[in-house]
Amino acid sequence: MSNRLPGKLPSPRVDLIERTSDYRLFLELPGSAVGDVELEIENGVLRLTTLLSQSSPSESRARPVPIGRLELSVDFGDLLSGDDLQAVQQQSVLLVTLPKA
Repeated sequence: MSNRLPGKLPSPRVDLIERTSDYRLFLELPGSAVGDVELEIENGVLRLTTLLSQSSPSESRARPVPIGRLELSVDFGDLLSGDDLQAVQQQSVLLVTLPKA
């Protein structure tokens, strides 16, 4: 079963965990390839942009077919320490670590 309606992009699953020294943001981004995610922080707002695709059988090989662009913003206000972040993506799961102020 798909979490995608006709004409709609899939909604990412998001978990935010607050730790002593940082925040950890887990995002499930089905259809997003490693290296296709762009992250930036400006004025306490984390912005994520990625291209989404899905596999389509073609000549006995699956090739990704673009289905859209996902943009997501999370406003942390003054809770972050600068614009330093760390991000690791394994398959469709992205982990973003953001230091607290």
